[in-house]
Amino acid sequence: EILACIFFSDSRNPTYSPATIAVQFDGLAASLSDYELAQLRYLPMLDHVRKLIVTNKNGYFASVKWVVICDDDTFVFYNNLHRVLSRMDWEERLYTGQVVKDDHLPVHTDGYGNEIPGVSNSIPFVYGGGGSAFSRAAILALDTEACIAKMLPGQPWWKWQSDWMLG
Repeated sequence: EILACIFFSDSRNPTYSPATIAVQFDGLAASLSDYELAQLRYLPMLDHVRKLIVTNKNGYFASVKWVVICDDDTFVFYNNLHRVLSRMDWEERLYTGQVVKDDHLPVHTDGYGNEIPGVSNSIPFVYGGGGSAFSRAAILALDTEACIAKMLPGQPWWKWQSDWMLG
C-alpha cells in the first residue's frame, strides 16, 4: 500500500541505488562540520515532500495521508506503523512519534550530549532518530520555506537540532 517512497541524501553521488534526491545548500561556509550540515537536511526534505503533495507531482501524491520521515538506520515495521496511523485522523494536523518528555525540556545539548553554547529550546518535539509521522493536514499547514530561512547560519534556529526544528 506504500505507493511513494523517497530517499534523500546529502551526497552528490548520483549512482546510489535506490536513486536519491540530493539535499544540498549553496553558499554555506566550508568550515561547517558534517554534524552541522546534517542538521540542515530535514526541513528541506519536508519542504520537497510538501511541494510534491501540493502539486500532486506526476499524479502520485493526491492520496497521501501520512508522511513518515526516518533516518537510514531506522527499521520501519510497516504493519505496526499502519495499525497505529490508521487509528488517527489524517485530516487533522497531527505530528507524532516518540515525544520528548517534559522533564527533558529545555534542551540545550546535541545528539551526543555536548552543550550547544547559547542554544536552548523549550518547545516539545518528536525525537528524529525513531522517525516522525505527519498527517497530510499537518504537512499542508506547514510554512516550510519560512522554517528553512530560520535554520540557516546566523538565523534564530541556527545550531538547533533538526528534530527541534520540526517541533
